[in-house]
Order: sequence, then C-alpha cells, then structure tokens
Amino acid sequence: MALSRNELLKLLFGVILFVNLEVQCSNDPIHYIKLTSQKGSTPRARNLSRRSALGVPGSNRSEPLSDFFNGTDLQKYLDFENFTLLETLETMTILDMSAPNVSLLLITDETAGLGLGFAPNRSVYQVLNVNNVPSIFSLFLTPKSVGNAELTLGGIDESRVNGTLIFSPIVLPEPNNIFSNWMLNSTNITVNGQTAPILSETLSIVMDSGTSNLVFPANITEALNKLISPNIKPHGNLGAFGLPCSEIDSVKADISFTFTSTTGQPFTLTVPSEELSVGPFEDDPETCQTLINALEGINILGGSLLKHYCTLVAFEDKRPRLLERTHRQCLGR
Repeated sequence: MALSRNELLKLLFGVILFVNLEVQCSNDPIHYIKLTSQKGSTPRARNLSRRSALGVPGSNRSEPLSDFFNGTDLQKYLDFENFTLLETLETMTILDMSAPNVSLLLITDETAGLGLGFAPNRSVYQVLNVNNVPSIFSLFLTPKSVGNAELTLGGIDESRVNGTLIFSPIVLPEPNNIFSNWMLNSTNITVNGQTAPILSETLSIVMDSGTSNLVFPANITEALNKLISPNIKPHGNLGAFGLPCSEIDSVKADISFTFTSTTGQPFTLTVPSEELSVGPFEDDPETCQTLINALEGINILGGSLLKHYCTLVAFEDKRPRLLERTHRQCLGR
C-alpha cells in the first residue's frame, strides 16, 4: 500500500510534535512503507479496506493521543485499569528491503513511537538485518520552526557531521525486557556550573525523541529548579512547574549533563537557557511552564536536549553516539 508523505509521517512518528521529520534509509528518502498480512495472523488484525493491519477498527481509546503530556492534561490518559493490545506478524517492506514475520502491536489511531527501542529482533531492525544493512539509525532533530529534521535508517547523513564521533556505552536492559529504552549513565548534572549532592549521583537517563522536554523524579526536579530560580513553583498536581513569564528572559539556566565515553573520558551535553520556558499555562497565562516535569521512577532527556545534538545509535555495538549540532551541522565534541 503506497502512503502519502503525511500519512507515512503520521504512521511512523505519532505524537512526536516538536519536529517535522524527513524519513530516510541511508541517503535515499523512504517513499512508502508496505505492510502485507501473512497467513496465520489473527483475523482481528486485518482490515481489507486498507490492506494493512494498522487499519483495524475497534480501539478502546475514545480519542487520538494528539497532545503531548505536559503535566496539566495527563490525567485523562491515566484513568484506566487495563487495556488490550493486538499483536500480529507482518511482512515489513522499506523501499526494496523486506523482512517477514515482524512482530507489530496494532494501534488504530496513531502510534506513540518509532519501534526503534532496544530490541534487536523486532520491528525495523529485522528489515535491516536480513538485508545486510547495519542496525544503525540516526536522528537530526530541529525545532518545529526550523523543520527539515531527519531520521536516517542504516547509517548517518555525513553532510551533518563535522568532527569525531563520541561513543558512549548504553545501560543494558534487563533480560527479556522487550520494552527497554536507550539509556546513558549521567555522573553529574549542573545548572550554570553549580550542582547539588543529589545531582552528582549516577543516574540512568532515557534519551527519548518522543518526549518534548525533561522528566525526573520530584527530588531531582526540585533540586534543579532550586538552582535555576527560587521563584519556580509547582503548578497543579501532575508534576508541572512554572515561573512568572515576566522573569523568563532574565533567568539563565544552562543545564549540563556529564556522561562518560567508551574511552573513559567525560563529556557534557547541555540544554541551553532558551529551552527554559515551554510557554504560558492555559489556566494561568501570566505563568510560564518550565521545561522539567516531575514523574517518579524515570529520568528522561527529550527534545529540549536532543534538538541541539545529532544522535547516532548503533545496535551492533550498543553505543549511542552523540554529536553537537551547530548551525544545522553536527560537530563532534
């Protein structure tokens, strides 16, 4: 089934709202993705009108997940006891590459992810592996106002690179955990060069292109906010924080994370001050939401950081590679 570019982007990228993405396989744009039902797939996983399992009706979700959680509108997505997912085996084809028996979870409205997590025998990796293409993907993310962001499958766009790649070992997932994330260990976090004891402890941090900003447990969020400004206060009861909009321009908040390369050398990735404000709260337009949300049990670096860097993930050696992006060029640090 041939899809238009917009349909393809929606199919692949779901709720990643902060970028407009161009999908690539090495240096060739993806023009279509074809999903062909195979014998043995559950009948519920077929929709003949679209000839794709992704068109199956009957979602238990009453509305698409089209707005990203920002700590103020999350509750409607948390008010459930359980949900059912449909899984099917499909042949996935990308350009002239295909792989049979790819396990897919069927999502009827839109997908919330890329299927590029730490899972070597699933999804896109199968297509790459069986066609002798390296299990590598790279992300070049930009602000929505800039556009022309890229996901490259099977390699990296060398025109974006200037300098030496930095290799950093990932945190290996728990055995048999098919929903693992790409994580790095941070050894220190600073705000404008200042830190606190809790910020100097080792943290396993998810590098997540599907999260717009930053997410940390409450104690870490509060420690960071204290270093940024004493006027940052909680907003509501879902983990959001805010600062008077009139103060945003006068507050400096360069948030730097220290990681360790595979050679044992430390390197830093920095969220610049320009990312401090997400924008005014709808229910309080005089207060601007700050970029860090509190959520227990997970540490996430999202678009606020990643759109200032290029990311190359190599599954073969399990090492994300992070490159600074300057003037829409990637620069090895």
